[in-house]
Amino acid sequence: FRIRDVPVLYLPYAVFPVKTRRQSGLLPPRVGYSNLNGMDGELPFFWAITDQADATFYERFMSERGFMQGLEGRYVAEEDSKGIVLFNILSDRVKTKDLGDPDQADLSPFPRTNQTRYWLRGGMDQALPLDVALRLDADYVSDQDYLREFETGLFGYQARPELRNTFHRPFQEIRSPTRRSGLRLSRDQENYSVQASGAYYEKAEDPTVDETPQPFGWFFEILPRPVQDFPLFFGLVSDYDYVWREAGLKGHRFSFTPLLSTPMWLGRYLEFEPSFRYSLNTQWIEGDDVDQDRRTTGAYDFRGRVSTTLERVYDMDWMGAKRLMHKFFPSLTYRYRVPEHEERLQPWFEPIEEEGKVNTLTFTLENFLDVRQENDKGEVRYNQWATFALSQAYNIDEARREDNRDRPRQPFEPLSGEVMLRILPYVDLRAEAAWDHYDEGIAFADATMEVKIPRSGGRTDHISLDYEYEKDGKESITYTLDVNLLYGFAAGIAQTRDLGLEKDNTTRIYLDYQSQCWGLRFSAESLDEVNTIMVTFRLLGLGQVSNL
Repeated sequence: FRIRDVPVLYLPYAVFPVKTRRQSGLLPPRVGYSNLNGMDGELPFFWAITDQADATFYERFMSERGFMQGLEGRYVAEEDSKGIVLFNILSDRVKTKDLGDPDQADLSPFPRTNQTRYWLRGGMDQALPLDVALRLDADYVSDQDYLREFETGLFGYQARPELRNTFHRPFQEIRSPTRRSGLRLSRDQENYSVQASGAYYEKAEDPTVDETPQPFGWFFEILPRPVQDFPLFFGLVSDYDYVWREAGLKGHRFSFTPLLSTPMWLGRYLEFEPSFRYSLNTQWIEGDDVDQDRRTTGAYDFRGRVSTTLERVYDMDWMGAKRLMHKFFPSLTYRYRVPEHEERLQPWFEPIEEEGKVNTLTFTLENFLDVRQENDKGEVRYNQWATFALSQAYNIDEARREDNRDRPRQPFEPLSGEVMLRILPYVDLRAEAAWDHYDEGIAFADATMEVKIPRSGGRTDHISLDYEYEKDGKESITYTLDVNLLYGFAAGIAQTRDLGLEKDNTTRIYLDYQSQCWGLRFSAESLDEVNTIMVTFRLLGLGQVSNL
């Protein structure tokens, strides 16, 4: 193989499969170098078990660390059933961590003495009989430094399938102090939902005394449904949790909340819906110094909502849109909630009563823009171009407060608003914010813009911008840019900047060139003041070589 006149790779004999069906065999090797691991090479073997299942075995050698064995197993049973499991294990030649080494100390301030190092993670969505759905997430690591040492490059945290995108559920970040594994069984029907779940939170630094709470429990909900021969709707929400931990208090929590509502019309245009619910909450506390300390409290909750819906349809002819419907939904809601007991201090993982007394009046305005579009073939589709909502709450008890007259009354809660715009097919704008009337400033704001630009050859340019602000908290901006340039070149940058501290938390840049049968990428990354530079050379069908 030559690049112009320079010989790069010699093979006396090679087989290159061009079959359309999957085939077991060796995958392209990967070779790299880093000052942490030394020479680094990996040879994967792919096993096509069946049409619905496969496995990949990774044999990786690091001259400074030893052999790492890896496994990636996947299956797809049907539309709602799939699973991925990933496992890596290493007998590390670096047996103990030297906290006197600045590079080692930067990983974490905790010691490490384990020689066997591993990481198990995976996800599963499985449909079971009787319409039961199983959701499983696994994330367990041998020590707190594993992900930080093997997070980037060809073989690390970023080189395997992205579980967050595959299963559309949160996955712990690299810097998270705990790793979460969870199991949930659910059965959702038209009138009810029942769920059972459990989770295990691993403290990766292996503390001597582990007080991390581990919750297990179930949840049951009956959706509001009409009561026979009565103008009433009945609903029910109930849940139970048991919290266990190695050290510290343990206990149970049970809640039971029935609901009654009766929607009615006030004339032709106003809908009035009063509702009443009662919440019963109980906790049993267990521990070395506690003899089943039990607390029970209840709360009465009344709500009344008056609302109407206004809509109008406009004729138009723009970007294939023929009709535009504007829906305007104003509502006024009164809520009165009274706990039976005001005691709120609790000795374990969460308070038995979080809300306390509520006496508020809330006015909400919601707007929806829905469009009817037609193409040249007469095919019709409906899209939502925009939504806009404003909500303002007024605290009646705060307005009547007589105590602590040195503190001014502040009955108006922050004015909150949300907006979504999706008028152009490749532009998505979303924002939400809250305005504090008394500080005369923004209490919270989050704005996101995503732009996708389709290009020839199935490629897409991508631009995104995200801004976050919290009063007396963080203020940051994150942007990404991926652009396809001329003559096979592409470039990208992603950066997160803390505007309060005026420093960049994360920066990634790359320049890529892709020819017909080979490619070259230069990339640089700065993560928490750790800098990495990589050059990756790709040979189509033969693999890639990197220097770190």
